[in-house]
Parts: sequence; C-alpha cells; structure tokens
Amino acid sequence: MRNPSPPSSAQLRELARDFESVWNASTTDITLKKRLMRALVEEVVVDVDKNESRIDLVIHWKGGVHSSASLNKFRSGQHATDIPIDIVEAIRVLARVSSDKTIAAYLTRNGIPPATGTRWTWKKVAAVRNHHSFPPASKQPKGKWLTMTAACDALGIDRNLLSDAVARQLVAVDHPLPTGPWVFSSEALAQVNVAELKRRLRKRAADDALENSGQLALAISTTSLKGAE
Repeated sequence: MRNPSPPSSAQLRELARDFESVWNASTTDITLKKRLMRALVEEVVVDVDKNESRIDLVIHWKGGVHSSASLNKFRSGQHATDIPIDIVEAIRVLARVSSDKTIAAYLTRNGIPPATGTRWTWKKVAAVRNHHSFPPASKQPKGKWLTMTAACDALGIDRNLLSDAVARQLVAVDHPLPTGPWVFSSEALAQVNVAELKRRLRKRAADDALENSGQLALAISTTSLKGAE
C-alpha cells in the first residue's frame, strides 16, 4: 500500500487557519494533540524567575520562528480557584444561563483577572465552578432561570418595559457583572401581575414627568427673578 503524498503548502496554510477548530474538535484526542505539537514545535526553553514568581517560555517553532510567553507561578498554598468571593458568586449566577466559554468572555470583557494568567478560559471557569460544586447551565433545572429575552417572552412584554421595571425595583433580577446577562427566576416572574406592573410603571412615568415639569418651572422662575434684579 502506497503512503499518501505529503500535504502541499496551501493545504498546510489552510490547516493553520483552522487550527483552533482542529485542536478543540471532539475527535482530536491527546495522542493527536501530541503529534501536532511535535510537528510544530522544535523546542521550548523554560526559565523560572523565583523573585517574580513567574515562568518565562521561549518557543522555537519549526521553520525558525520564535515566540515568548510568561505565566504566573503558583505561590505556596495558591490554587487556580483562589479568586474573590464576589467573582465566585458571579460565576455561580452566570452558570445558570451561560456556558463556561461565555462566562470566560464576560469576565475578560469586564476586566476581571483570573487567579493565574492574564485572561479567563472555559477551563478556568470550569475549575472554579467544579471546585464550588456549581452545576453548568446544561444541568440547571429546565426553565428555572431565564435571560432577559426569555423573561420578556414569559411576561409578554418588551425589553424596554422590563428594563424599566427592573430599574424601578419592581421585578427582581440578578445582574452580577456590569457587562453581562441579567438572570431572572421563573418562580419570581410567576408572581408578577403584568397588568398591575404596567399600571405602576405608567403612574411612575407620570409622577416623574410632573416632577420634571415642576423643576423646569422653578428653574424658569428663578432665572426670571435674577433677570429682573
């Protein structure tokens, strides 16, 4: 049986562009990943900076290209799950409706550093979640937790109306990160009387308009009096 011909340069470039998909594919086992690394990496030079608790890496790729990276070294007693309690709570809440990969993106977007390294990955989120026994979104009770879109559908109202109700504390919600999803409880939403909610919002809006008109009239009056002086 003849051996297949080696891949062309064009095929290799195409594979490189899709490397992340190949690496993360469910069919790519650890043996194949090792073969890929041996095919790409000539050697890795490691230097440990004990004073800075940092590991510096220089990667020599096949073909003569070099790149470098640095990793924070665990200090004595430090673990990948050592993060502030409020961030642990944020992960717990976000895991109700978001995958580990999505949570990692939200944490990074909000400028929250992980215990080690410079950015969050789904593995780091999963490590924290598993350490604290938080179930992933896929194993949450179906329909118990809702996103903004799902909550609007459940109540039969639009996003602006629900946002206004939340801002006025008429509907309970968890919003653990400034940039991130709102998480609603279906049990809490079931207690909401939509007709009454709309009435209260209309009344609040009318009261706000009346207060604003009063403030405007006062400002005009004050300006007029100053002009008369």
